[in-house]
Amino acid sequence: MKRSSRWLSCALGTLLALQVGAARAEEAKPRELEGVGVTEHKGQPIALDATFRDHAGRPVRLGDIAGRGRPTLLTLNYFTCPMLCSLQLRGLINGLRGVEWTPGEDYDLVTVSFDPDETQANAARARDGYLKELRRLGAEWHFLTGTPDQIHKLLESVGMHIKKDEKGQWAHPAVAVLLAPDGRITQYLYG
Repeated sequence: MKRSSRWLSCALGTLLALQVGAARAEEAKPRELEGVGVTEHKGQPIALDATFRDHAGRPVRLGDIAGRGRPTLLTLNYFTCPMLCSLQLRGLINGLRGVEWTPGEDYDLVTVSFDPDETQANAARARDGYLKELRRLGAEWHFLTGTPDQIHKLLESVGMHIKKDEKGQWAHPAVAVLLAPDGRITQYLYG
């Protein structure tokens, strides 16, 4: 890994760890959260062949964004989440404001919805709102939606376990995944 990529990985990891959240507590999980969590796959590639749709409805292969020679920061959320996802993404924005690099130029920033019912309109609305909050001229942030099988493929490669509750809300961990320039997982950032 090039010196600049290592430095970026360290800087992003440190800033995000400080901004995104506190240390994980290893407590007994409530029944609703049983089976929800992360099985880390550090050093393994994510599903770069998974295909999604971007905020404009265009088909996108994940490998066309991540794994192209620069680091990638990946989050898995759902755009209509009533609480945790927006907290996580706003924490991410706070951390990224302290980094000189611009997403889309120096590293890639990707948020994939794990809710297959979300639409291009959901992705576009989320993208516009969060880019406005980031306040970084020229920044690019990919917001993607997908089919159940492609979402499952990505979740499995990342090691993220989610489930839908009786009310139709998704139970999920708050985690960002830092990828090496070749698409391998280097770090999980919880919070």
